[in-house]
Amino acid sequence: MRRFFSIVFLLSCIGLNAQQHAILSGKVFDKKTKETLPGASVFIIGTSWGASTDLDGQFKITNVPKGIYDIVVSYVGYEPDTLKKFNISTNTPNLELYLNESSLNLNEVSVLAQRVVHTEASVIQDIKKSEQVVNGVSNEQITKNQDKNTAEVVKRIPGITITDNRFVTIRGLSDRYNTTLLNEGTAPSFENDKKAFAFDMLPSSIVERIMVYKTGSAELPGDFSGGAIQVFTKKYVDSNFTNITYGTKYNQYTTFNTFKTDQHGKTEFLGFNNGYRNLPDHFPANLNTLSNNEVFEASKKLSNNWALKSKNALPDQSFNFTLGRKLHLFNTSGVSFTSIGYSTSKQSYIADMYNYNSYDMQTQHSDTIYHYTDHIYQEKNNLIGLQNFVFNISSKNIVEFKNLLSQSNSNQTVYREGINFEEGSLVRNYSFNYQERTLYNTQLQGEHNFNNDLSSLTWNTFYSYTLNNQPDYRRIRTTKSIGDDSNQNYQVIIAPSASTLDAGRFFAKLNENTFGGNINYKQTFVNNEQTELFKIKGGVGMESRKRTFKARWMSYKKANSSSFDNSLLNESIDQLFTEQNMNSNGFLLTEGTNPSDQYTAENNQLFAYASISFKLIKKIQVIAGIRNEYNIQSLYSRNYSNKAVVVENPIFSILPSLNTTYAFNDKNILRLAYFKSINRPEFRELAPFSYYDFSLNNVLIGNESLKDANIHNLDLRWEYYPEPTEIINIGLFYKKFSNAIEMYYIPGSGSGGTRNFTYRNAPSASNYGIETEIRKSLATLLPKNKFFEKTGILVNAAYIYSIVNLGEEAKGQHSQRPLMGQSPYIINAGFYYQNSYTGLQANLVYNIIGKRIYVVGTYGTANIYELPKNNLDLTISYKFSRNFKVTLNINNLLNAASHFMQDSNEDGKININDETIAKYKTDRNVNVGLSLNF
Repeated sequence: MRRFFSIVFLLSCIGLNAQQHAILSGKVFDKKTKETLPGASVFIIGTSWGASTDLDGQFKITNVPKGIYDIVVSYVGYEPDTLKKFNISTNTPNLELYLNESSLNLNEVSVLAQRVVHTEASVIQDIKKSEQVVNGVSNEQITKNQDKNTAEVVKRIPGITITDNRFVTIRGLSDRYNTTLLNEGTAPSFENDKKAFAFDMLPSSIVERIMVYKTGSAELPGDFSGGAIQVFTKKYVDSNFTNITYGTKYNQYTTFNTFKTDQHGKTEFLGFNNGYRNLPDHFPANLNTLSNNEVFEASKKLSNNWALKSKNALPDQSFNFTLGRKLHLFNTSGVSFTSIGYSTSKQSYIADMYNYNSYDMQTQHSDTIYHYTDHIYQEKNNLIGLQNFVFNISSKNIVEFKNLLSQSNSNQTVYREGINFEEGSLVRNYSFNYQERTLYNTQLQGEHNFNNDLSSLTWNTFYSYTLNNQPDYRRIRTTKSIGDDSNQNYQVIIAPSASTLDAGRFFAKLNENTFGGNINYKQTFVNNEQTELFKIKGGVGMESRKRTFKARWMSYKKANSSSFDNSLLNESIDQLFTEQNMNSNGFLLTEGTNPSDQYTAENNQLFAYASISFKLIKKIQVIAGIRNEYNIQSLYSRNYSNKAVVVENPIFSILPSLNTTYAFNDKNILRLAYFKSINRPEFRELAPFSYYDFSLNNVLIGNESLKDANIHNLDLRWEYYPEPTEIINIGLFYKKFSNAIEMYYIPGSGSGGTRNFTYRNAPSASNYGIETEIRKSLATLLPKNKFFEKTGILVNAAYIYSIVNLGEEAKGQHSQRPLMGQSPYIINAGFYYQNSYTGLQANLVYNIIGKRIYVVGTYGTANIYELPKNNLDLTISYKFSRNFKVTLNINNLLNAASHFMQDSNEDGKININDETIAKYKTDRNVNVGLSLNF
C-alpha cells in the first residue's frame, strides 16, 4: 500500500503543475426556426472530445486543454458547420451554434452525421425518451470505472448481479429468464447446460453502451422476464483517429510466484487449441467393440499429460489497437471502426473446502466428512477483432455492416489435498480442465426514412457461430491412510469400471449456428400543425438456432485384477499411464460413453408484432402492443438404453404489452407497465444427457417432458431528471410464474456423496421488489465548494423477494424456497472526481450483494448460500495532453473473502450454528494502463 500512495501522490503533483483545462458548453439551434436541435453532435476536430445535445439542445464538453481548435457541429438532415480556430479558455462563454437544413439531392455525396450515443448524457436522454422501463450504462461511464469486460460492467446496473463471473441475474431471476441482444441480433449461448450469454467474452473496450429493458414491448423478444440486455458495439467516428492502449496488471497472490499448470499446445497463448488436446486422428470410435490388445495399442496414442509443471507467473498483459476512419465511396460517405485486442491473465488462490454429515439437532453440530485445501491455478487468453462499417447512402438512408470475432480459452488446474475423516485417509486429487470458446457474429442492417421523416423502415439480418470445446478434461484421485508417515507415495484410486472422476478423460464439443432477420415499419401521424397524433409500429421476422453436442468419456481400470501389478498404484501420476503400463498386467482404457451423451437440436421461430402509441390526455402517453410468436423446438437424442428420444414442441404464443407514461413536466415522469412473457426449456434441459459437476459434486439430468413457463410482469417507476447528466428514480416490480422451470432432487440416486437433480415445472412462483438509482453531481448541492463542484455520485440499490412452490413432486426437499441465485439486496455506489483544469480524475466504486442460494439443498443436505462480500475498486487517471493518458486501477481493495456456508439447521438463516462449505480470497490487483491517441 505504501507504493500505491506514493504513486497517487506523484500523479497528484504532476496534475498540479500541468496545463490548465476548460469547459466548452452551449446550445445548437435550427437557423431558420430558431428551435433547439436535440441529438446534434459537437466535436473538437483532431481529438476524441465531443458531446451530443440533450432534449433542450444543450451540450457540455469537459476536460479540454486550453488552446485553439476547430469545432464541428452536425445533425442528421442539416449541413454540418465548422467553427474555425476557436480559442477555448477558462473564460469561454456559452456558445450559440446554428445549422441550416441540408439542400443535397440524391446525386450528391451525403455527409454522414452520426448521433452521439456513447456519452452519459446521451444514454440518460435515451432512458428518458424510452417507451419502456430501462436502465443503461455509457462508454463514458465504463471508461471511468475501468471495468475490463461486460460482466464487470453490467453488475453496476440496478438489480443486476453476476454468477460464476460471467452470467447475469436480473431482479433475482437467473440467466434462463433473461435474453441478450448483440446490437440488433440475438446473442448466442456458449454453455452446454444453460441458456446464457457469457459476458466475460466481450472486453469493455469495444462496448459503446449497454441498455437493459426491464419491461417488454411488442418489438422485443417474448422470452424474458428479468430483462433484455442489449449490448451495442462501437461504431462512432467523427474524425479520423488512431488509438493504442496497453495495460499490465500485478496480482497479489499470483504475479512473480510459482504457478502450476499442465502441458500446453503451441497456440494456446492466442486462445486457440492447435489439436494437442484432441483425441488422436483415427482413434477408435468405440473402445467397447475392440479386443484388449487393440485397446492397449489405441490407448498408447493418448498424450501422457498428467504431470504438474511449475513456472513463474508474469504480470497480466493487455493490448488494444483501434482505428476510426471517415470514408467516401462513390456517392456515399461513411465510417469504418476497427478494433483488435488481446489479453492474457493468470490467477492463483487457495480455497478451503468442507463437507458434512447430517446436522444433529441435539448437539447442534455436523460431523465433518472431509476438509480439503484446493490450490487453484487459472490462466485465460482472449483475442478479439471488431470491424464495423456505417454507410450513408443518402441523408435518409443508412446501411450498417458489423462484424465481431472473439477467440478465448481458459485452463484451470486444481491440486487438492486434505483429510477425508469418514474414510480415515489423506487425499491428493488433481483436475485439469481446458476450455476453448469461439464467437463470430455478423449483422447487416439498414434504416430508411421518408415522407418528411414521418415514415421509417428498418431491417436487420444476422448470423452467429459459437464453439465450446472441452478437450481432455482429466481428473484423478490419490490417497493414503491417516498417520502413514512412510515415504511411500499416495496410491491412485482406480475404479472397477468407467468413471469420470477416477483417472477419467472427458471430451465434449458444442457447435451452434444462429441466423435470422426482421423488417420493421414505423408511421407517425400528425395534424396540420405537424403535431403528433399517434404512431404505429409493426414488423415480422424469423430466427433459427441449430445446435450439435457430443460428449465422450473414458477412464483407466485394471486390465486384469488377478495379475495386476499393484506397485503401479504408488507411481507418481505422470508415470502411471505411460505406454509401457498399457498391458495385461497394467491398465486398460475403458469406454464409458453412452447413447445419451450426444444430441442435436433446433429452435425455429416466426414472429409478428404491432403496436400503437398515442396520448390518452395531454400528459399521458400510452403504448399498447401485441406480439405473436410461433416457436418449434426440436431435439433428437437417445437414452441410456439406446431408445430414441424425440422432442417436438410447436407452441403459438400471444404476448400483449402495455407501457404508459405520465409526464408531470419535462423533468418528472411516472411509468406503469404490464407485459406477458414466456420461458422455454433449453436444449440441455430437454436432453437425457447426464453431466457430472466436479466442483459441486452434483449430476444434472435432462427431462424431455418439460413445458413452457408463462410469466405476468408488472412495473411502476418514478423518474426525475434534474440535469442532462443526472437521474433519480425509484420503482416497484411484481412477477407471477406458472410452470416455472426449476431444479428437482432425485431421491435415492447418486453415489459417493453425489446428488442427482433434474428439471421439472414448478406449479407457481412469484418475485417482487423495489429498485432505486441516483446519478447526481454534487456541484448543485455545494456550489461554492471547489472540490465538490468537480464530483458526482452514482448509487443504486434493490430489495428483492421471491418464492418457488415446487408442489407435490418435491421429494426429499422443501416444497418452497427462494429462487436459486436471488440476492435479497444489491447495492452499488460510486464517488467520482474530475478536475477539468488539471486533467486528474479519480473514482471509488463499491458493490455488495445479499446472501443467495448457490446450491439447492435436499432433506439431510442443506441449501448452500453464497454470503455477502464487500468489493471496493479505485481508479485514478491523468491526461498529460490531449493525446496521452495514464490510468491506475486497484481492484478488490478490501480483499474480502468469498464465503459459502450451508444452512445446517435449515432455519433459513446463516449464523454460528451453520457451517462453512468453501472459503477463499482471490487477488487484490493493481493495473496500470497507457492510452495514446493520434
